[in-house]
Amino acid sequence: MFSATRSLVALVLVTTFASCSTAPKASDRAAFLVAANDVRAEFVEKVPGLEEQIAESAGVIIFPGIGEWGSLFGGGRFGRATFERPDGELLGWAALQSGSLGLGGGLRRFQMLLVLRDEATVRRFMEERLSGDVETAVVLGQVGGSASAAFDNGVAVYQTAGEGILIGARFNLDLLRYESLESAPAPAQP
Repeated sequence: MFSATRSLVALVLVTTFASCSTAPKASDRAAFLVAANDVRAEFVEKVPGLEEQIAESAGVIIFPGIGEWGSLFGGGRFGRATFERPDGELLGWAALQSGSLGLGGGLRRFQMLLVLRDEATVRRFMEERLSGDVETAVVLGQVGGSASAAFDNGVAVYQTAGEGILIGARFNLDLLRYESLESAPAPAQP
C-alpha cells in the first residue's frame, strides 16, 4: 500500500514539473551556454581522466545548476542542461526533473555533468528513456581529487557537493528530458 502511494505521489510531482520548458528562455541562452562551458571546464580541470572519458564518449550533458528542495513529506529537483557532442557541438537541451516522497527539508544547488558512453545511450536519452535515481550513480561529493567515474547503464555521472543544506531520507523518481535545437523556440529577432 505504502509503495503504491509513494509511487503515485512521485508520479504526480514529476508530472507537475513536466510542464516546465526543457530549453532555457531564448533570451537567456547565450549566458546559459557560457555557464555550461565554465562548469565543463571546472570538472575537466579537477577530475583526472575526465577529459579522455569525454573524448571517447558519444555525448555530454552539462547542468550549470540544479536546484533541490524538500519540505516535510516531499520535495524535488529541477535543472536545465546543454546536450553536446564531445567536441562541444551543441545538439540540444536537457532538463532533469524529479519529485520525491519522504521526510526531509531544506534547499541546495549543485552542478552535474553526465557522460553518455555510446550512440545507443544517446538514442535512449533522445527518446527520453533514461530515468531513475541519479543519486545512485553520483561519484563526487566535492569536485577534485577523484578519478573518472565508471559507466552505469551507459552513463557516468559527476556532481558537485553544491551549496545549501538538505537533510532527510527520500525516494526520488528522476526524469531526464531532451529537446532538439530545432524544436526549441528561437530567440526573438532584434
